[in-house]
Amino acid sequence: MDPVLLLFDIDGTLIEGGGSGRLAMERAFAAVAGVEGSGEGVPTAGRTDTAIFADMARRGGVPADEATLRAVRARYLEGLPAALSERGARLLPGVRPLLQTLEADGRCALALGTGNLEAGALIKLRHQGIDAFFPTGGFRSEE
Repeated sequence: MDPVLLLFDIDGTLIEGGGSGRLAMERAFAAVAGVEGSGEGVPTAGRTDTAIFADMARRGGVPADEATLRAVRARYLEGLPAALSERGARLLPGVRPLLQTLEADGRCALALGTGNLEAGALIKLRHQGIDAFFPTGGFRSEE
């Protein structure tokens, strides 16, 4: 019998980030384009990182050209670990035991289905020590 594929999102499903992603994105825009507060009023829940970056660029009057967005993404990924620590990102209750049970069961294959950039997703999972549970996934990558 083939294993059942179980897809997990990250933010709000596995991890409570406390706004760490938004903080890292805002800092990236400030560092690259000199724009403060680019994330104010930009919705993030259920959206891809790429869409959030584009909205923050528009809100901050930053050119949304590929070179600028590439630089912002790189700075975001660089600053994400610090933002996760500062905002007290945490694994949601019951997640680790659930993942351990599913992995031990053998009838399930675990994967990610997320709007996070792949590198950002891996940073978030590593920060919580659960990256080994997810050998693959679908990501919204523009890296």
